[in-house]
Amino acid sequence: MMKFDDMPWERGAPAWHEPKAQRMFRIGGQAIIRVYNAATDEEKLAAAASLSEILRQIDEG
Repeated sequence: MMKFDDMPWERGAPAWHEPKAQRMFRIGGQAIIRVYNAATDEEKLAAAASLSEILRQIDEG
């Protein structure tokens, strides 16, 4: 049985090895960090819109 750390995407393999759900959650996490780190309200709104779109895509599956 493979452990999470043994997965190809954890070893720097091309992104196409990474399952879609894993990729979407990773991208969603990055969007959350962008909202948190945004310096201006405009940056926060742009990051929140991006996060909203990512969450919509995850929900659609």
